[in-house]
Amino acid sequence: AFRFFREKYNVSHYVSQDWDSEKNLGYDGQIESLDGEININTETFATYEEAEIECLKQLIKIAKQKL
Repeated sequence: AFRFFREKYNVSHYVSQDWDSEKNLGYDGQIESLDGEININTETFATYEEAEIECLKQLIKIAKQKL
């Protein structure tokens, strides 16, 4: 799915680890376009998979706007 959005809409994602002020591990998602037009940060999630799903949701919104 992520390759589809990268190739068709020129947007990619990544998920990174984040530590909150209480040293709890979380995961943030980031959506970026290669031309710099789009830059979206997600909230912090407890699991990598939750952050990745949120990235997919954001990518779907972007694709709908470009239709």
